[in-house]
Amino acid sequence: MKETGIVTDIKGELAVVKVERLIVTGGGCCGSTSRDSFFLEALNRCHARVGDHVRVESDFDKIRFRNFAQTGICIAAFTISSGIADAVLPLLGISAYKELLIVGPGMIMAAIALMIIRRFNKRSPPAVPVACGVAQSVAAQGELLAAP
Repeated sequence: MKETGIVTDIKGELAVVKVERLIVTGGGCCGSTSRDSFFLEALNRCHARVGDHVRVESDFDKIRFRNFAQTGICIAAFTISSGIADAVLPLLGISAYKELLIVGPGMIMAAIALMIIRRFNKRSPPAVPVACGVAQSVAAQGELLAAP
């Protein structure tokens, strides 16, 4: 995700950036537009100051892919363990409540897979947006206004 916003505050190594998005809806015959603004805390690698316009980049595509993969792992754990239970229960001679006994191991394995995934997620650093460049600084804006 690449956004452009205005630095509103500096907190140590982080810059608080106000990002405004133009939202266009196609409802009705003409459609409508509105502005949606939100605040991001981004690493201030470009040494921006309050009032500077900065470009903010983040790896939300990687986060989306990781969430998709985690969901797939849990679904696969559920499906595989339910299939194994479905194959093993007739060999054990269990026919009563077979559906419940098939779903039970699937739920347990999906929960175990989720706990393992969460443990690995705690070890990996969180994805933090990065202010990677100043689009227009406060000093440059002052020079433009002062020029005849």
